[in-house]
Amino acid sequence: MMYSERLIDHFLHPRNVGSLPDANGIGQIGDPACGDFLKVWIKVEDDRIADIRFKCQGCPAAIALGSVMTELARGRSSAFQV
Repeated sequence: MMYSERLIDHFLHPRNVGSLPDANGIGQIGDPACGDFLKVWIKVEDDRIADIRFKCQGCPAAIALGSVMTELARGRSSAFQV
């Protein structure tokens, strides 16, 4: 499988890895059959995602996804919109 340079960079140098002890939002998803999981912590201040961290166990694409997600989410509104 061929991965893009951006995916490889986020896999080798993931951003925002870890947990947030003072998080006011936590989510987790996983697949017990294969052992993959993604856990996300967010800190919301003034209705914005002020900080976000993740931990992931999975393939390179899953780890890179967690990293990219945190970069895209930081600073965004915390209001869920459909």
